[in-house]
Amino acid sequence: HQSPDMASPKRYDLDDMLKRHEKLVEAEETAGKVFQEKHSVLQFQKRMAANREYLSLARKQELPEDQYVYLGGFFVKLPAKQAQKIVQQDQSRLKTWETKARSTIKKNVAKLQSILPSERPPAVVDLLTKETKSL
Repeated sequence: HQSPDMASPKRYDLDDMLKRHEKLVEAEETAGKVFQEKHSVLQFQKRMAANREYLSLARKQELPEDQYVYLGGFFVKLPAKQAQKIVQQDQSRLKTWETKARSTIKKNVAKLQSILPSERPPAVVDLLTKETKSL
């Protein structure tokens, strides 16, 4: 027959394990958010590069009077000036989204660093190192 004092260290270990598990789950969820936002940034950058290419061509040479612009799943034929305006607006919107996503990434990376300050799984260390360098 064990005294209540003998059982408490096992209970304490279980509590520590549960707290550690909760921290690891939180770290995993936060890292997932970082990866999602990084993917969004890459998509925004690809689209901005295509927009820049079009706008550069429009400045350097005379384009046909009518342009086809891809809008939400379909192409629309528009006058060149209107097409350029739409692409410029898209560029501005994408830059805003990219800036917001980068801010969210920074916040989540900081959160990851605070969740497990003394020990980090290799994947989290890799993520933090890459993210700090790229931002």
